[in-house]
Amino acid sequence: MRKYESFLTLLAELDGDATEIARLREQNIRAWGRIQAIASLFFESFQNMHASFREKLETIAKALLELSGRLTQVLLRRQS
Repeated sequence: MRKYESFLTLLAELDGDATEIARLREQNIRAWGRIQAIASLFFESFQNMHASFREKLETIAKALLELSGRLTQVLLRRQS
């Protein structure tokens, strides 16, 4: 009878372990979902920042080209 009781105790412990493993698995799935969401937001933010930076560089490049053209005109006037 003692072996049977020990066996039932072991089964109860294993059942508890299985429940705990299932709980931890679900917790890990939720955590992974949060990690993916954060990564997605970070990537989207990086893309927006990159686009904004590119637009600023294009604006600066246009301004420099315009300034270069004006300087060329001034230098040509002074030479003549």
